[in-house]
Amino acid sequence: MQQANFQPVNYPIFRETLNQNKGHRIKNLGYETLLYDKHNKLIALMKAASIEHSGYSQPTRYYIRSMCDFTA
Repeated sequence: MQQANFQPVNYPIFRETLNQNKGHRIKNLGYETLLYDKHNKLIALMKAASIEHSGYSQPTRYYIRSMCDFTA
């Protein structure tokens, strides 16, 4: 997954993006969940919370595709 095209967002913005793109398809890849619009374009991803090898926890992280990618 190339994250350079995605920007991190908080949960309310992530939910708003999902609400604006009805009819999305969801694909679970284990620790990542990918969300596609009705045209099968990847619009968002969610990374599950995790615990690193050093014992530090990482919260759930939300990303949406940059606006410039929607027009391309």
